[in-house]
Amino acid sequence: MQIPQRVALQSPIKQLRVEYSSDKSWMIWLTANGDWSLGTYISLNNDGSIQRVTLHADGTESVFEVTHEQN
Repeated sequence: MQIPQRVALQSPIKQLRVEYSSDKSWMIWLTANGDWSLGTYISLNNDGSIQRVTLHADGTESVFEVTHEQN
C-alpha cells in the first residue's frame, strides 16, 4: 500500500467532521443533513481499508471500497 492514499472529495468542503465510531473506525464526514443521520463519510478502518459510505433516506447505504491506485 502506498501512503498517502489519494481520495477524491466533493467540493467545496469548508469543514470536515471527524468522529471515532463504536466499531473502532474513524469517520470523516464530507456531507450530512442537520442531525448527521444522512450523508457521506470516509471510513478509515483499523485493518487499513478505506471506504466511502453514503447513508440514504430510505435506510440503505452505499459503500465504495477505496483501493490502491496503481501508477
